[in-house]
Amino acid sequence: SQSNSDDTKTVLPKQRSWNLTAVLGDEYKPCVGALKLVDSVACVLVDKKHASAVLKFLHENYPFTGLQHVKRMRKVTTQSGCYLQVLVFVSARHAHEVELVKSCIHDNKNPLLDLDAFKMVKSYLSKVEIVQVPSAIPLTREQFNLGKQYWPISFHENKSITQLVDCSLFTEADYRVIECHMETAIQTAKSANNLQPAENVGVVVVDSKTNTVIATTFDLRNIPCEITTGVNVAHPLNHAVMVAIDLVAHTQGGGCYTYSNLLKEKPGEGLYFELLSSKNTEKDKSSYICTDLTLYVTREPCVMCCMALLHSRIKRVFYGVECQRGGFGSAYKLNAMKELNHRFVVFKGVLENKCEYGCKN
Repeated sequence: SQSNSDDTKTVLPKQRSWNLTAVLGDEYKPCVGALKLVDSVACVLVDKKHASAVLKFLHENYPFTGLQHVKRMRKVTTQSGCYLQVLVFVSARHAHEVELVKSCIHDNKNPLLDLDAFKMVKSYLSKVEIVQVPSAIPLTREQFNLGKQYWPISFHENKSITQLVDCSLFTEADYRVIECHMETAIQTAKSANNLQPAENVGVVVVDSKTNTVIATTFDLRNIPCEITTGVNVAHPLNHAVMVAIDLVAHTQGGGCYTYSNLLKEKPGEGLYFELLSSKNTEKDKSSYICTDLTLYVTREPCVMCCMALLHSRIKRVFYGVECQRGGFGSAYKLNAMKELNHRFVVFKGVLENKCEYGCKN
């Protein structure tokens, strides 16, 4: 029937004017620095029939411990033909031998001939060359493609990392949800314009399990708010994210300020928190304030706010515009620091232009 055919139509992805990017640690960067290139010694194999003997000798006497991703041999093609080149030493494991070779290689000598250990295979090897080899295991396909330009390496793909790098873990429906929540954050920021906030920033906190908005807020640094009954104060540390965490605490029976002069009944209209959130009804008192919560913020948070999110054990963060002094993608990548006791996923670029200009209008 007509209705059945309509149900099976392919829904084309929406053309978005913004790009989502995961904020990952520097070790995932597709750059030469992440490869940790090291000087290494390679020799030409005189005859390929000796390949197995040479490789056996090297594996037994000069193993690549911890460098299993580095291949021991490569094929080199030139105008005059092709030949095999064997990787003998890598400075990350054989620093002394590499320095020995480098010290006399410019004198057109083959220093390997002077090493007693090589007596068995020295006749199988010729022309010595210093090459650069990636000592770091490639974590992404981009790093692999870059690294193999220097020397052949292997790559075992981590599907979770790949999905973060290309954001393929999100469906088109997920993108619509992300966009919707950021629109609410923008609307929240705009709702404060008549109050002249210090920064045009809006925040939305969502229960990741139910996709329910449980808190919205804007920047309160310049805006007096009720800290206790009848006492209104504008505090310099009332950044939007800090206020959002306090509002989340209210949903769990805590909270610092009362905010009664600013509270609204609906998300996006200003300060709001949902008393009936699933977080409030859970019995687990061992969880942190923001466990299983996702935060949307129009501008990248400062270091103070990022640390507050970390200590609150936020699950995930989406932000729109980068900030030069931001604690995530711009400066410190606090969410991905191995030295800290909580790591979480952060994405940037959501409705970037709207977050930059739309919050002020």
